[in-house]
Amino acid sequence: MALQKKNVKCAREVAILAPYAAKCCVRDDISNMPSFTACIEYALERVESYEEQYGKIDFYALMGMPLAVFDVPASFDGTARYEASLFGSEAFFLKLEAFRAALAKLDFPGVRMVYNNFALRAVLRALYAIEHRERDCFNGVFNRLS
Repeated sequence: MALQKKNVKCAREVAILAPYAAKCCVRDDISNMPSFTACIEYALERVESYEEQYGKIDFYALMGMPLAVFDVPASFDGTARYEASLFGSEAFFLKLEAFRAALAKLDFPGVRMVYNNFALRAVLRALYAIEHRERDCFNGVFNRLS
C-alpha cells in the first residue's frame, strides 16, 4: 500500500501538543522515534478507544478551553501557522477525515468550517485531556455528557 502525503497548515499549538503525543507513543512502545503522522494516528486511536469505553468527549468544552490548560505558555502566539506534512496510508487519511467530518457536524460557535487544522488540534487536545483527566479543569470535558 502506497503512502500518501498531505500538507496541512497547522496552528502553532499543534507544535506544542504533538511532542506530548510523541512522548506518549514512546511510553506506550508505539515507536522510539514517532513521526508526526504516528502521533496523530496514536491520538486518534486513543480518542476512539476512550469514547468506546467511557463515552463521548465534549469537544465543545475541549476546544473552548484556553491554551494555558494544555500547558501552553501565556505568551505563546496561538494565531500563527506553520506547515506540517502527514505521510500515511489511505486508511489513516480516511480515519482523519472521518474524525474531521464528525467534528464538522457539531457546529462549533465562531467556526465557519472545520478544516484538518481544527481536527489535528482537537485530537491532540483530546489526547492531552485523556492523559490528564484527573485534573479538575477537564471535568466538563468528560463528565458533562455522561
